[in-house]
Amino acid sequence: MTPVRTWRVGARFYKRVSGPEEAERLIDRAHRLVRAGGDTPEPEYLPERNALAFPAIDGATGVALIDETALLPLLAPLRAIGRTDGPALPAHDPFAKIVPRLDAEAPRWLSDRIARLRGLTPGRTRVVHGDFHCGQLIRDEAGRVWVIDLEDMARGPVEADLGNFAAHLATRPE
Repeated sequence: MTPVRTWRVGARFYKRVSGPEEAERLIDRAHRLVRAGGDTPEPEYLPERNALAFPAIDGATGVALIDETALLPLLAPLRAIGRTDGPALPAHDPFAKIVPRLDAEAPRWLSDRIARLRGLTPGRTRVVHGDFHCGQLIRDEAGRVWVIDLEDMARGPVEADLGNFAAHLATRPE
């Protein structure tokens, strides 16, 4: 059984980390995003729990967020993410989460298209969230849109986050 990675207790949200190095990296990313004008909860490392603790943000997320929020405010955090500076980030692989989802039943045209796209060299790159979709956003009661889960932040094609957002919407069962 896989251990629980995230959980909530009262007004705090917790995310298990692999250790102090991962905690430091994620805290640094959160601080850099805030300095770039983005909204993300302030993390705190709890070594005794080997977890980050955040203030819980109550609000709409996921499909419910799409149902009640205009698209432009949901995409606005991409500007701040793109302005984020920082130490060398890993290169983003836009296919890392797509290829494992393909199975033997995937249409041949889709596999061929992905293979062709993987062979392209990205043009302009910037900092990307790496897994940007409506489940990584929370709109609070005041209308503020918060970005969460910065683990996949990387340097990648400027279109990567927008493409992931669209693909997530197109493939969700809802």
